[in-house]
Amino acid sequence: MTRPATGSPSPSGAAVPSMFGALSGRRTMTDAVYEQLKTAIVELRIPPGAPLREAEIAQGLSVSKTPVREALGRLEQDGLVTLNSFRSAAVTEYTARDLQEIYELREIIEVAAARAAAESMSEKGLADLGRVASECVRLNAKGGGGGGETAGGSGSAGAGGGGSPGDAAELVQLISEFDTVLFEE
Repeated sequence: MTRPATGSPSPSGAAVPSMFGALSGRRTMTDAVYEQLKTAIVELRIPPGAPLREAEIAQGLSVSKTPVREALGRLEQDGLVTLNSFRSAAVTEYTARDLQEIYELREIIEVAAARAAAESMSEKGLADLGRVASECVRLNAKGGGGGGETAGGSGSAGAGGGGSPGDAAELVQLISEFDTVLFEE
């Protein structure tokens, strides 16, 4: 069952625009809500520090609050959302230094994974891996945040590190392609 991507009327009767895409019925609702929220956070459509209100998200995605609550819990485990004792949530804020450390660790792990996978990869897989690696190098040369500055200039940053939301979206796409090449070969 696919849900519409458009927003629905709020209690006041005004249309609430949706910042999310359509939900897919092939996964659980919690999985679908989790993926929608994760993508919106990583692509900076929901900025660092922004409050996440269960009722608004549920209404925007045309689901009950239960899968939203469960998805927020998973996002907290991923470090993308901060939950407090008053059952409210906000997008986690990261400094440029935090992001630098995260990507340095990912680089170490993913290089080792790529090296191990490349030993048994087909020619097509190797070509795909090379293409993704070249795109990553290009994106890295293009971006790069400095010091403690952030995407918003307030000492915190989203998943793009000092780059634009487009760069963050491109990075997410490249990570997805990298994972696909490694695990489908």
